Amino acid sequence: MTVDNDNDNDNDEVDVDDNEQAAEPELIAMFTRHLPANTRAAAESVVFATLGSYLKNSVTIRDVSNKPHMLQFTVCICGNSSCGKGFVDVICDHALARRRRQDAESWLALDAWAEEKKLISKSDAQPLKPLMPLYVLCGNMTEPALNERLKCLENVEGRGIIVVPEIDLLRKMQSSGTKLGGGQDLILQAFDSSMTGSIRVSSDAVSTYTRMSVNIVASTTFVGALDFFQKGIERGTVGRVDFAIVPDSQEVPRYEDFSPETQAEIERKIDLLEAAHGEIVVPEIDELIEEIRLSYSDPSSPLSFQSNCEYFKLSHRALLIVKQKAIILYITNNYVWREEWCDWLTKNFYRMMQSKISIFNTEIQSWAKRQKSCVSHQKINGPQSELAAMPSPFTRDDLVAYKRAHAQATTSEHDIVTKAKGLIRVWTKRGKIQANEDGSYAKL
Repeated sequence: MTVDNDNDNDNDEVDVDDNEQAAEPELIAMFTRHLPANTRAAAESVVFATLGSYLKNSVTIRDVSNKPHMLQFTVCICGNSSCGKGFVDVICDHALARRRRQDAESWLALDAWAEEKKLISKSDAQPLKPLMPLYVLCGNMTEPALNERLKCLENVEGRGIIVVPEIDLLRKMQSSGTKLGGGQDLILQAFDSSMTGSIRVSSDAVSTYTRMSVNIVASTTFVGALDFFQKGIERGTVGRVDFAIVPDSQEVPRYEDFSPETQAEIERKIDLLEAAHGEIVVPEIDELIEEIRLSYSDPSSPLSFQSNCEYFKLSHRALLIVKQKAIILYITNNYVWREEWCDWLTKNFYRMMQSKISIFNTEIQSWAKRQKSCVSHQKINGPQSELAAMPSPFTRDDLVAYKRAHAQATTSEHDIVTKAKGLIRVWTKRGKIQANEDGSYAKL
């Protein structure tokens, strides 16, 4: 694996060597071995998103800042037209078969309620709408309808999943969908499991306040991704999405049938996911995440993101997404961790980063330049920021030289020296520095 992070290069990318084969976990192989070869890498993300929707809302992990985090997957499959993105339907047919059977029972109850309502006069008492959960949600749904469905899922500690053939359909699910960057709020709220809802005066309108507990699987072209995720770098949406690219293939896609034994094994994995509850802590997974973080945090490493601040920021939530995948593997293996998954998950992390960078690199560089421009116009002042700029140890002359370089043209030399002396007194009083015998100062 190699990483090219030259900030002056508009084609920066993370180059993951596909010749470095990592053993695919059996959970993933159960699905991917039935799919065309060019779709298998992207299919991994869809498997986690679909199976992860069986987890209860009570299942949490710790994020990089040690806050509790509900597992959530938002996947965006990107590729050119006719590249084979239809594999998503194949995975959903098998991974969500149980959910669709449960939804069929709910639809029968809802249809019966609708028929009963037609037979009753509006002046008579109306039958109560059954609060039946629907797990698999379609793209043609208004925001009030989505909130209502989420409330029903919350009552059973369930998590829904939205599967759309084109990510632009998510715009319809929010009132802000027609605005620039519309539809991204849904992704932001879902990843953070934020509270959402609406309060209406009319008794016929939907008034509810609930948690955005839903996974999302969407497909689009590269142009479609750039159009939907406008300002996605600035808003943080791109960092919250697991992007996967389907390369073009000259071969006609061929899909293999799932055997009854494979489907039965999938059902057994789902049983384990549905039974999971509470906070899940796996020291081996935490160690893996730290190893991945160190692999790109070391400036001397060929995998380092340190030379590009925006790449580095994108990596934080990518780590969290990989940790969620590791937890899914752990649960479905009957709570047994396997060391051979480490290489595969590490490669998965870099492939995710490569996808984001290759799709949004122009936007990433543009945002970085805007950030740099804003910072350059800000006056750097204050004892703490100037202390951070000093070496250790430093002398008064070092501080005077620094203040002289950052002072306005009208500032006199006397004022510069006076302020430098004052800062040294303040830092000493606050216990930030101590004087050395040679007249220099050491940071504490």
